[in-house]
Amino acid sequence: MLIQLFLHDDYEVTSPELDCLVEEAWKINSVIGSRMVGGNFGVCTVSLIKTKQVIHLSRKLVQLTLLKSISDLSFILSQLATEPEN
Repeated sequence: MLIQLFLHDDYEVTSPELDCLVEEAWKINSVIGSRMVGGNFGVCTVSLIKTKQVIHLSRKLVQLTLLKSISDLSFILSQLATEPEN
């Protein structure tokens, strides 16, 4: 979360929509990390989350985008070779 705050406060390269998505991801216990990437060039968020919570996070973010009128939401799923220990 510190990196996201740094990008928001010091560089002012985030947006309210991105901040909202990252903050929502951080509310999920199984999220290992979440932040904005890409600067002003095709900006997106990347969230590392334990496999069993992917659907839960996806649903939360879809609900959030509907409430906040955030457009153009898509998900790209990838899996680590091994999931980190708690």
